[in-house]
Amino acid sequence: MNNKLINNNMSGAVFDMDGLLIDTERISMTAWKKAGEMLNIPNADSIGIECIGMNGASVKALLKDRLKSEQAVHKYLSLCTEIYNEILSDGIPVKAGAKEILEYLKSNGFEIALATSTSFKRATDNMQKCGLISFFDEIVTGDSVLKGKPDPEIYLTACKKINKKPNECFAFEDSKNGILSAVTAGCKTIMIPDLWQGDEKTDKLLFAKCDTLLKALEIIS
Repeated sequence: MNNKLINNNMSGAVFDMDGLLIDTERISMTAWKKAGEMLNIPNADSIGIECIGMNGASVKALLKDRLKSEQAVHKYLSLCTEIYNEILSDGIPVKAGAKEILEYLKSNGFEIALATSTSFKRATDNMQKCGLISFFDEIVTGDSVLKGKPDPEIYLTACKKINKKPNECFAFEDSKNGILSAVTAGCKTIMIPDLWQGDEKTDKLLFAKCDTLLKALEIIS
């Protein structure tokens, strides 16, 4: 594979957010587990792992299947949000290399989009608080698409908004649902593992797999 030749044909970049740019996936899992313990929901953290990368509607559907009632789902998610926000009140942890890779892409003329399953309000609030929002030309969130990850809609929408074909865009992801979404859309997908380390089948779909965003920067520069 001639990475230099491929990189010369790239002009767009699409990023996931939680677990990729900011270290919030672990906080979400802490909230899921703690809320599960408080409400006597077994294996809440395992359910949380399944939900990584899903949008709100998909998460609610999965939880309804497991908890059997909308009231139980609402109570659980409300408590999760309360715990999550309490932890984040101390500040949002930014992943190593996040600012550096965004600065590189911006300075080299890339159009940059955010494609996160999180709601628009939470995504923009988090990006604003950690000082990264100015890097993004477009933001596409889970509540602005009909089908969440692993469906490719969110990546196809993000590429369209920055006026790029998917094969002209790098996609940066940490979750299985996100990777499947980006790959199916046709993006050159780079995985930076977080809570999920990948598997042999999924790894074969990737353009690259890097330990950190700093390593990913080396691949694309």
